[in-house]
Amino acid sequence: MPAGSFYLWFVNPAFLYFLLPIIVIEFALSLLGIVTSIGLLLLREPARKAAIFLSAVPILVLIFALVILVGASRSTHNLVVAIPVLICGALFVILLPLSVWWLVLLHRDSVRFQFR
Repeated sequence: MPAGSFYLWFVNPAFLYFLLPIIVIEFALSLLGIVTSIGLLLLREPARKAAIFLSAVPILVLIFALVILVGASRSTHNLVVAIPVLICGALFVILLPLSVWWLVLLHRDSVRFQFR
């Protein structure tokens, strides 16, 4: 673990109170993703709707995290806070095209017909 992580978790415990709910939310979404993938293989309509939900929610969580982290980095002027901003920004850039692709794919009429 880098030395910056120890600073964030032990010297500044308020940062842990911000990161812990995000970690829990992402873990819950990953479990929902496992259940959804099984439902998609079985062509269940609720699984299609859950996949649409799962394509939008992580992007919204990352936008929320980016807003909070950018605000924290501007108020503290600390380079240690810049690392999570870069990580969340990179995840946002990677996940945005994937989320848009899933939204477009799962809203097609031919795909909807297969799930009925």
